[in-house]
Amino acid sequence: MVAAKLEFLHAYSGKPAYRMSNSGQSFTSTGEYRRHEVIIEDARATDEVFSIDVQGFQLLNAPTVLENLESRENIEKIYIPETLHILQRVMRPYWLKAIDFTVRTTQCSATHRKPAPRVHNDYTENSAQRLFADQFGIQNAHPLNGRRGIQLNVWRAFTEPVLRLPLALADARSIDRHDLVACDVIYPDRTGENYELLFRSTQRWCYFRNMMRDEILLIKGYDSLEDGCARFTPHSAFKSLHTPLSAPDRWSIEVRVLLLM
Repeated sequence: MVAAKLEFLHAYSGKPAYRMSNSGQSFTSTGEYRRHEVIIEDARATDEVFSIDVQGFQLLNAPTVLENLESRENIEKIYIPETLHILQRVMRPYWLKAIDFTVRTTQCSATHRKPAPRVHNDYTENSAQRLFADQFGIQNAHPLNGRRGIQLNVWRAFTEPVLRLPLALADARSIDRHDLVACDVIYPDRTGENYELLFRSTQRWCYFRNMMRDEILLIKGYDSLEDGCARFTPHSAFKSLHTPLSAPDRWSIEVRVLLLM
């Protein structure tokens, strides 16, 4: 276990919003954020089986042939099909599609984004349903003609092991639905919507220590099924006091995928 401070939404008036800069490296927000110290469990140090339907996240061994994150063309031609093939084999969906990807680094970079500094979930109930609706050209994507719709983030580190700004994940079972606050995310060319999270002492946080390049982390951002399974999984990069000063910069990639089951 490690103790770390995570940044949560604390106060807001009306619907909170934050505006991203053109580079995506900084933002201004109408909400007030506050850091809270939490205990983050090492998910490797337990016999507990973690799955996207129970806790909302799952670690898989999945080697990649991609050598680095420098070429967008290689990511699109090699890495994205490779990722979809893994999900097809593991989850056996009726249909799946990668909608975008993000490369993040702790280096100073004009072209890549920094690790996300706040606790968030990438989509809300409304924005996820709009996303499915846009893909299928229909007005109401729920319940997707009887099929189950899932949005996943597939996260992989290209720095190994990950020592600088690893990823903290909330156990979806410990999240009170009322603590998820819909927030507008304003980009130069569009406006999205995600969930920011209010702090509650009963929230459970986990991470996978020393993640390696041949591992991927599945993070559920949305599930249309409402039977008690995990539906939203807040997460955030965090700074550990145990990180050595010599730790290399973190490079990681996340691919956002839609699935119909």
